[in-house]
Amino acid sequence: SVIIVNAAYPGDTIRHMAEISDNLPLRRMLVERNFAYEWDAFIVSGGGNDLIDAAKSLIVARPTAASPSDKPEDYVDSDRLRTLILEVQRGYRELAALRD
Repeated sequence: SVIIVNAAYPGDTIRHMAEISDNLPLRRMLVERNFAYEWDAFIVSGGGNDLIDAAKSLIVARPTAASPSDKPEDYVDSDRLRTLILEVQRGYRELAALRD
């Protein structure tokens, strides 16, 4: 038999999902004694909404019309992107720690 449970909220981000105190259904399924279940698998899909939320701060218009660039990295704040990736990875680690 198979049971699939969706504890997601539309537009949710990994960074917010990892704030377990704000996600009552997920906290219950993972850690609360009367609600938690011995899951065979726990699938998390995320990061896309984190990227969308941060897009305005990641995209830069450095090249000018007089000197356009064909390098994608010229249009991205690489430091902010690196920080976002680290935050998303931290969120996954926090969820895994709760699972464990």
